[in-house]
Amino acid sequence: MKKRFAPLLSVVSLSLLSMSVIAAVSESTPEIEALPILSPEAQHAKSAKRILNTYARNHYKKFQLNDELSEKIFDRYLRNLDFNKNYEKKLQICEATEALLKEKSINKIHNDLQELHQKWKEIGPVKRELREEMWERFKNASRELHKKRNDHYVELKERGAQAFKNKQEICQQINELSNEGADSHNAWSKLTEKVQE
Repeated sequence: MKKRFAPLLSVVSLSLLSMSVIAAVSESTPEIEALPILSPEAQHAKSAKRILNTYARNHYKKFQLNDELSEKIFDRYLRNLDFNKNYEKKLQICEATEALLKEKSINKIHNDLQELHQKWKEIGPVKRELREEMWERFKNASRELHKKRNDHYVELKERGAQAFKNKQEICQQINELSNEGADSHNAWSKLTEKVQE
């Protein structure tokens, strides 16, 4: 518990000290008689001891730089490098996804978008501050592409329904014409001409 508050206590005490120095410098220099006489209070002695103990325990803490500690430091360094590399890769994926909005082929859009989603999953995380922004950008571009694809298939379905309706009407007309009963070759030719119209 003390270890958690020790750095906080030192930061607070240093900030109070710096604020008093800044305030003293920023004010115009008063006459010496007008300055208050400063004297330490009981709480200052306790704070000073706590700060000194914190620095003595943590700042001057001796540790051995062995393979285990080196590995932790190196892993942290690589992880931070990976965050930057992952950011660049995900930025390229976002740009590629947005470029697909100009593509006309729905099948190419679908296939490329599936590949980009797979690549997105394979790439590791980015910095916490950028995660939401990157994901929103990719998600919005993907959503627009899915909407474009769905609109295309809705249009195809409507055209298919209209074509089916047209074919039914033609079949009905053919049935009506065939019920007229053509007996000769000329009659059949006339019926065929009517159907072709």
